Amino acid sequence: MARMGMIIDLNRCITCMACTIACLRENVMRQTGDAVELPEGNSTYYARTKPAKMTMEGYPFSGATYFIQCLHCENAPCAMACPTGATYITENGVVMLDHNKCIGCRACVIACPYGA
Repeated sequence: MARMGMIIDLNRCITCMACTIACLRENVMRQTGDAVELPEGNSTYYARTKPAKMTMEGYPFSGATYFIQCLHCENAPCAMACPTGATYITENGVVMLDHNKCIGCRACVIACPYGA
C-alpha cells in the first residue's frame, strides 16, 4: 500500500501560518487565541506549534514556529490509544479523527511519538 506524505519547502516558507489555518478549516476546528476549539462545545485543544529548534544558514525565519503535523504512522499509536475510536486509520492508511466521537481526553496526543 502506498504511504502518503507532505513536504514543506522551508526556503519558500514566509511564516504566514496559512497552512495551520487551512488545517483548522479542513478539520472543522476554530482557533481562539492559541487554542483550537472543536465544534459543538467539545473539549478545547491547543494548536500544536513549536519554535523551530534548528536554524539553517541563510534561512531568514530562524526561531519561527512550525505546525506539528500528523505523520500518518502505519500502526498509529494514537488510534490504538483512543478510548472511543474517534481516531482511526482508513483503508488507505490515512489517520483520521471523527469529531463526533472525540471526548477530548488527549490520549491520542499523549500516545503520538511525534507530539502531533
